[in-house]
Amino acid sequence: MAQVYKAGSQHHMAKGVAKGYRIPETCWALEYARGNVLSMMPFGLADLFFSTLDVVTLWQTVKVSGGNMFLQLIKGKV
Repeated sequence: MAQVYKAGSQHHMAKGVAKGYRIPETCWALEYARGNVLSMMPFGLADLFFSTLDVVTLWQTVKVSGGNMFLQLIKGKV
């Protein structure tokens, strides 16, 4: 059964629940994650290394993510 989410709606899934989405080209979605983001970085970068080899996106991802993680470490958020 298809579930349609309107603009601005939120979809919350309980821990351990996963779901696949089909998003048309004229759509965008914002993903929010909680927890130890650093431990998820290898999964996020795996496609860059083994599939697309997009060096520009790799640099932008490392620069932004690494910079934000460094700022959080300075604030004492480990």
